[in-house]
Amino acid sequence: MTRVIVSKFRNHESIIEGASVCPVGCFHKKDSEYVIDPNDCIDCGSCQTVTPENAIVTDDEAEQSDIDYNAKYATEWEPAI
Repeated sequence: MTRVIVSKFRNHESIIEGASVCPVGCFHKKDSEYVIDPNDCIDCGSCQTVTPENAIVTDDEAEQSDIDYNAKYATEWEPAI
């Protein structure tokens, strides 16, 4: 399982807080938009404790379009931190 940033929160200012507590650096960004790399996420949930409810969800709770978006752009965008 991995965590996914849902579309309505990709540009939310609090997502940087999730990136800052991630122990493996799986957040990536372009401008002010963020995604989580599913290959690096260890499913610890730390990011969910500091972001709004339902901004970051597990992949079994996420829409397939959000899963695909995160996976695609995580490989193309720079690390968030």
